[in-house]
Amino acid sequence: MIPLDTFLSDTISARRTAARLGLAFAFVSLGLAALGVYGLVSYSVTHRTAEFGIRAALGASRRDLIRLVMTYCLRLAGIGILVGLAGTLLLSRLIASFLDGIPSFDPATFAGAVFLLLVIALAAASGPAIRAAQVNTVDALRSE
Repeated sequence: MIPLDTFLSDTISARRTAARLGLAFAFVSLGLAALGVYGLVSYSVTHRTAEFGIRAALGASRRDLIRLVMTYCLRLAGIGILVGLAGTLLLSRLIASFLDGIPSFDPATFAGAVFLLLVIALAAASGPAIRAAQVNTVDALRSE
């Protein structure tokens, strides 16, 4: 006969391991999302160097250039978030079948996820935005 404490710990340990595995995959997916946003914004900044040089030559401040890149990033992140929310709402019944005791629509969870993704997008875009603001005007115009 197995003591109740041992039985419960064995039962809970399987669920705990599955939850840790799910958490690990969630962190990996957030990291990949941040890396993807960084790569996309960095690629865009590299190809728009001449544009940033012209804007700087015409009087745009570094703050204006950073705002331009961050706005671009937020627009991309917003589109991705809207598509993701629509897909989640459409597949909520399927998702609910995998979750036991958790509602398929939780506004606090959705708001937290949106906030977290926006913060990650802003953090990923900050490096390319600062790089765009430091563009040498003369070099940017010569490269064109």
